[in-house]
Amino acid sequence: MANEHVKYWDNFWGRHIEAEDVIIGNPERYKRIINFIWNRPQYFKLNKLDVGCGTCQYVFRIRNYTNHYVNVNNWRGVDLSKVAVKYAQSKGLRAKQADFLEWDTPLKFECFTFWNSLEYFEDITRVAHKIDTLADKYFSVQGNVPLYKMKTNTDGSKRFLDIRSMSAFWDRLGLFNREYEVYGIDGYPYLLFEANNFQELSKTIEDLA
Repeated sequence: MANEHVKYWDNFWGRHIEAEDVIIGNPERYKRIINFIWNRPQYFKLNKLDVGCGTCQYVFRIRNYTNHYVNVNNWRGVDLSKVAVKYAQSKGLRAKQADFLEWDTPLKFECFTFWNSLEYFEDITRVAHKIDTLADKYFSVQGNVPLYKMKTNTDGSKRFLDIRSMSAFWDRLGLFNREYEVYGIDGYPYLLFEANNFQELSKTIEDLA
């Protein structure tokens, strides 16, 4: 992992932890993501990997109301920032400091979440390949991404995700059951999504609720 990226995210999360910020980013976006998670209890008990988990603000909020979504057996987080991971660990979460693309683990997951993190990867094709190596036979990918050109905070390059590139991402993973919503905040469009290959396991998934 690039040291300048780790340093940037350590500084970013360190400022928010010191300021005791409860919500990182736009409050409307935070609310939409929480509601999106909360309205899908059928996924709560799946083995989840939160990619780019940061300080786990969404997990903490959901955990206040149910222990089904995150416990020692069904949730793990991974993030570049040592500062963010240390904070999450101090709250009892199984977070690990690592570069997701380089992380070597024998674990398999049924649900991958990218809450405001997928857009920071230079090549989402590599992300799809990594998910393939860590995914169980049936799995879900969920996330929130901006649908506009954004300047990354670490190297100044542009990242651009749109419906077409996200559709290609899901295609590569073989996730043809898709649900998504496009919404705007201050004139900027975002995509909140869930894609899975659970159609053959619909009854089992419903039983998890």
